[in-house]
Amino acid sequence: MVSILEIKNSNMNFIEKTKKYFDAFSSKDLNKLSEIYSDKVCLIDWDGTSVGSKNVLDVNEVLFKHDFQLKVLDIVQHDDRTFNTLLIEIGGETLEVMDVIKFGKDSKIEYIRAYKG
Repeated sequence: MVSILEIKNSNMNFIEKTKKYFDAFSSKDLNKLSEIYSDKVCLIDWDGTSVGSKNVLDVNEVLFKHDFQLKVLDIVQHDDRTFNTLLIEIGGETLEVMDVIKFGKDSKIEYIRAYKG
């Protein structure tokens, strides 16, 4: 049985892990991202699906060649997921994005589902 204290600590952990993810993403730090992603991480967005940490890091690397700004507006957690409202400025365009991030038992990111709009 999980105690209330463990749940609170776990909740704070996923919010903190989410912040660390966005910090690494904003600073284009592929090494940090590789530590945060599970080996079987899955990225699903409006451009397609990538599975496995190497493939997701490859997608990140392509994006990181562009100049972009990321602003996190909101982070909300429910169980093992965080729901994140973002603004991304890239190529003179501002995108509103919702990222749903699921964490595994090892506190690594198992999947990221990004919705544009």
